Amino acid sequence: MISNTKKIRGLKKYHDILNRWKCTILSNSEVNLSNSNRWHEKQIIDPFYRLVRRQPPFWIQKIQLENLIEIGSTWKNIYNQTNTNGRVFLWLFTDPFIQSQVVAVKDEMKSFYDGIFEPAPSASALNPDFQKIIDKSRLAPQSKYQVQCLTEVEFTENQRYNEKHLIRTEESNGTKTYVLKIHDVLVCEF
Repeated sequence: MISNTKKIRGLKKYHDILNRWKCTILSNSEVNLSNSNRWHEKQIIDPFYRLVRRQPPFWIQKIQLENLIEIGSTWKNIYNQTNTNGRVFLWLFTDPFIQSQVVAVKDEMKSFYDGIFEPAPSASALNPDFQKIIDKSRLAPQSKYQVQCLTEVEFTENQRYNEKHLIRTEESNGTKTYVLKIHDVLVCEF
């Protein structure tokens, strides 16, 4: 990640971009949720979501979090109004905040997301201002981490993973599998 020392120009422009994105998602929500068994949205903001990703400034992250919470609560209301059996989650990544997203899943596709996250032994640290926003929206975050399973060959060939990412090894049918911790994430259900 690149540091945030570069000045971000166009405060009003970014407010408009974030609000336009939220309005677009909210206006298409009913159609998207009814036509799909699972749906997710995350904000992709141009200078921060390029090949070399960097964290947006804190004021943009706060607006992003508020937008994601509003979208999630709207999606939950749509599920309740249409009597659809489904769940809506907020995946709040603590380290690469730019990856945070809202996910809506109908009950028949719930198993699609099994095994993505595992409970974390200790709670991940969250910015106090973010905690206030989450507390105000009455969400109960569960501290988890994103996992990825690699074979022994993939683990030895891939240089970006090392022993500090390794959670455990599993062996079945003579094949060794490495379970790696990728990101800390707070999972909130609406």
